[in-house]
Amino acid sequence: MSKAHKPAQVLVRHTRRLAVAPFEGFDRNAVIFVPQGLIDDQLSGLTEGELKIMLCVIRATNSGQRESVPLSIRVLCQGGVPDVLPGRGSGLSPRTVQTACTALENSGFLKIARRIAPDGSGLPSLFSLPLFALGMSAPMEAVSARFPGYNAARRMRLPILVIDRLLAELSGAELRVLLYVLRHTFSLTVPDEVMPMARLVENTGLSLRHTRLAVTGLTTRGILLVQHRQNSERGKLPSRFGVPVLG
Repeated sequence: MSKAHKPAQVLVRHTRRLAVAPFEGFDRNAVIFVPQGLIDDQLSGLTEGELKIMLCVIRATNSGQRESVPLSIRVLCQGGVPDVLPGRGSGLSPRTVQTACTALENSGFLKIARRIAPDGSGLPSLFSLPLFALGMSAPMEAVSARFPGYNAARRMRLPILVIDRLLAELSGAELRVLLYVLRHTFSLTVPDEVMPMARLVENTGLSLRHTRLAVTGLTTRGILLVQHRQNSERGKLPSRFGVPVLG
């Protein structure tokens, strides 16, 4: 074949795939129960690492129904364990996971029993949630004088997709905003709620700038739904926040 008849080679440009694929929505039938105090009382005070580790342990212990679940640093980082932490884990580095576990244990938010094998090698630590039942003033064994434990009766419904699929992808700011919106919409079975930006700032512990960036990142990927409102007389009104729900 002559040069004149040789087919031209065309360079194909591969488009970069989004880290989170186009988001379909949250399934109301695929949920896990999360201690309400984690969102209502602790959301603004926990670091990204601490919040992600808490959610991983909640998933692994099935909201505290399983006690003393063995979890290694690698599993908390990467997940991939069926029936325990089947998703991609926290997505954090081993050092960040270790720092978060130590802080959560010292605060009493987690119970961690460290183990050593007979040959002196380390074994995965045993993780538990400090829960107490309704009618009890505190757990049978107090974990921390500063934190009596989570009331097992005060729980919220969280889409399990948040932990299994999104946890490793979301930034700490995005996770805080998403959890707060889920707490006041999905968990209460309401489609949306009016939320002034100042309310999100106050309850997530983020700056105004980081709150806006988080909202933009979540809405761009379709994980968060925001309806901006305008009034002819009053001008700009607080936006309505919600999440896409399957069915």
